[in-house]
Amino acid sequence: MYRILIVDDDPIERKAIRFLLNKYNFDLEIYEAENGKDALNKIQDNHFDILFTDVQMPLMNGLTLANEAHTLQPDINIIFFSAYDDFTYVKKALALHAINYILKPIDPKEFKKTMSDVLKKIHDREEQTENRLVTQELLNN
Repeated sequence: MYRILIVDDDPIERKAIRFLLNKYNFDLEIYEAENGKDALNKIQDNHFDILFTDVQMPLMNGLTLANEAHTLQPDINIIFFSAYDDFTYVKKALALHAINYILKPIDPKEFKKTMSDVLKKIHDREEQTENRLVTQELLNN
């Protein structure tokens, strides 16, 4: 089972993301944080496969959080969601290798596709790693 951390200072937004994850039956352990600092503490203590974060938050914005998260967990998959349709934010998100930048209010179809894509990416990466390990083991014997 994969782990997702939802980060937004608005509890209603976090609840909506959790609702969509459950609605589409994504097999995920769901964690929440109310701001970037809280999220960073959780990332320092736990492994997460997906970081789903708002951009504008108090204490630490989502872009700074994503940069720090990527340093701590280079394989973390980052998805931004924001009410800001600003190319500067999108450009920074792309520089952080974000999977997607979803605008609020979230379109459920776009959300479902994004989550399906990221889960497939994680699964494929795990399969490649497993195949590589099996190949190495066979070559070493």
